Amino acid sequence: YTARPVRHGELQLGPVDWPAGLVFRQQSRSRSVFDSFFNDMNAKRRNIVLKAAGETLKILPLPSEGRPASFNGAIGVYSMDIEASPKELIAGDPLTIIISISGNGALDSVPMPPIDHWQGFKTYPSSVTTQQGDKTGLVGIRRFEQVVIPQSSDLKAIPPIEFSFFDTNAKKYRSIKHPAIAIQVKANPNAPTMPSQTLLRNGEEGFPQPKPKDIVPIKPFLGEVVALDNPWMMQSSAYGLQLIPLIFLGIALGVSQFRERSGKDIRGKRKRHVDSFIRKQVPLLDALAQKNDSDGFFELMFRLIQERLGQCMNLPAVSITESVIDDQRGQLDCSEEDIETLHRLFQACNQARYAPIRSTEQLVQYADECRQILMNIK
Repeated sequence: YTARPVRHGELQLGPVDWPAGLVFRQQSRSRSVFDSFFNDMNAKRRNIVLKAAGETLKILPLPSEGRPASFNGAIGVYSMDIEASPKELIAGDPLTIIISISGNGALDSVPMPPIDHWQGFKTYPSSVTTQQGDKTGLVGIRRFEQVVIPQSSDLKAIPPIEFSFFDTNAKKYRSIKHPAIAIQVKANPNAPTMPSQTLLRNGEEGFPQPKPKDIVPIKPFLGEVVALDNPWMMQSSAYGLQLIPLIFLGIALGVSQFRERSGKDIRGKRKRHVDSFIRKQVPLLDALAQKNDSDGFFELMFRLIQERLGQCMNLPAVSITESVIDDQRGQLDCSEEDIETLHRLFQACNQARYAPIRSTEQLVQYADECRQILMNIK
């Protein structure tokens, strides 16, 4: 078995009991003709219990000193290799980047190095595969396949990629920074262009040739005088219609600026995502409590608390444990009572892994406390 601690401090492993059966030889005696051929009458089976004493493990917290900004919770000893293809392409064509992280550690929890700060590239969700080198799952390779699209022919290279982790051998943080990869992006020849207008010049000074006319007779009288109406362009309604395009232009400009600000506000975008996730999952938490599904209930409650605290502390959700509450206390805008409630819920989740709670009333109480703490912490 392979186990990973989720909080620091002293943890008790064991003790372990294992029932087994042993066969003992008895003093030899003569066999009877009525004894079974397949039964050894000189052997006797005894049921015993094998016991192993428990071990106390001391789990150390991650140091806060020297922690790089790009650290996302990876722990172990790793190396990184990056491949990109094709390196010659047209603006708007996809470019595939393969990031391979190999080494020893909890590979399933290793996140992808951040690339959301790149300018001029359109990114899509990455695909992840993990190739395990042994049965423990602690040795192998984790590959991230990321598709990006360069938007301009002015781009000359893929920006540097940095991956940080805590080295368990050296007991300190390490950062691997892959240099920029040169690419050649050509302009898209099929990009839409503004059509040009040409003026047909038939006559002198650029005016069309007038049609030949016969001699017009001289009119001795002016004829009937007709009063002309006020032209439409001089009416007040015409001025109002001219304001309509300006109104639509202002609305479009406001929407564009709002989207631009929303795209740059990463923490606000994450908060909206977490709020939406919690609204959808809280009813499921109540349903699991009513069904008395202890394993599913505590797994979902632990995930909800991780998402909320990770959003408030600007940390990855997978790195949130009970110890982070005290380390990052200054980033939480909540009361001491809420802090005690968080500790109690984390301890209940840890205890449920070893001794599941089978009381529906207690699960409902935990669900109410979880809902209240998720509302108090924003």
